[in-house]
Amino acid sequence: MTTSTTRNVRVSFVVPASPDDVYGAWLDSAAHTAMTGGQRAEIEPRTFGRHMAGDGYVEGVILELDVGRRIVQTWRSTEFQKSSPDSRLEVHFGHDGGGTRVGIEHEDVPVELADDIEAGWKEFYAEPMRAYFSQQGKRVSVKPSKPKAKGAGKTIKAKATKAGKSIAKAAKAAVKKAKGAMKKARGKIKAAAKKKLSSAPKKKAKPAPKKKAKPATKKKAAKKPAKKVKKRR
Repeated sequence: MTTSTTRNVRVSFVVPASPDDVYGAWLDSAAHTAMTGGQRAEIEPRTFGRHMAGDGYVEGVILELDVGRRIVQTWRSTEFQKSSPDSRLEVHFGHDGGGTRVGIEHEDVPVELADDIEAGWKEFYAEPMRAYFSQQGKRVSVKPSKPKAKGAGKTIKAKATKAGKSIAKAAKAAVKKAKGAMKKARGKIKAAAKKKLSSAPKKKAKPAPKKKAKPATKKKAAKKPAKKVKKRR
């Protein structure tokens, strides 16, 4: 006779909401987190999408989705041994009076964990889900009256104007600061250039070569033609 190493767990409970609402919340990360008492959940709402719940205690893959009626997943917790295969979870959603009966069919659960997992479905899902959907039903959206809306509009406008002035003031101060910084930088550059010029060795100017005076040339006196003397007869 062989001893079974797994066991099936069955749990069902009713919550005050429609099957579509409960089905949608189960596949929504934020809603699943809220309806299980704030235990973080991350869910990819599609076939072969990953799911994680209980702050990382549970993980698996979505195998089948029957909108508003059934979800099938692989499921394993951090307490599963590495050699243990994934368990199979089917969640059914059906009408029950004015609410929804949630049916948990959890198969192939390691026998040493079965009692704790069964208790966990009741403690971390059935009870907080009933409280969560009860609160959802009590929530009523209230529209503000016209005077309040006007007052709110004025307040928003005043805040926007104040914020705009603050932004403009800050921008003006930033521009002024930038101009001052640029002016200071220019002054430093000029001072550095002046210092560099003053410290540079001065080159001595070479004396211009003297031009040699050309010897003066004597002008020859032009010979005047001799006057012919007329002989006297």
